[in-house]
Amino acid sequence: MITDEVKRKVEMYFKNACKTLNIEFSNYIYVYEPIGSRFATSCNSAEFSGNVLYINEDWIKMAIDNDDEYDLEFVMAHEARHQYQQFVINDFYTRGRSCELPSIINSWIESFQVYKRNEGDELSEIANANQAVEIDANAFAAAYMMIQQNKGARIPPSCAEDVVKRMKEIAFKIWKARFDD
Repeated sequence: MITDEVKRKVEMYFKNACKTLNIEFSNYIYVYEPIGSRFATSCNSAEFSGNVLYINEDWIKMAIDNDDEYDLEFVMAHEARHQYQQFVINDFYTRGRSCELPSIINSWIESFQVYKRNEGDELSEIANANQAVEIDANAFAAAYMMIQQNKGARIPPSCAEDVVKRMKEIAFKIWKARFDD
């Protein structure tokens, strides 16, 4: 079991990323589950269902054992971006426009409709990482860690070019920052 202190830290990472994205964070419920029914392996660290953020306890333990605080913060920023994506999609449906380009919103809608979950094997991990919503969430988390937290970026190799491209767009949009090629 993970300590309340670790849970508070993980939840703080999520809330901080939500603040950066200007999305509400107080109505989320955090549920910590070990590998078993929801999570097949530690490769799937967290996922949302409605307003519940399910977090893989075994992944947290592994990150702590490996002294990998970075991973905890990166994944919470990644999950916050998924909530931002849902917020933007809902806003687009409600008002017919939103703060992102329609082409990006439509790619997110399509991606969520045929979402490929990471089941812990190499093929599903690659399929998952190459979806528009995952490219965007990884790009945001990488930019967030580099710019806001002054830490390096981790980018999935299977979609590195797409993530870096989107990371540059996000970095400029949120922080007015530019990355050199």
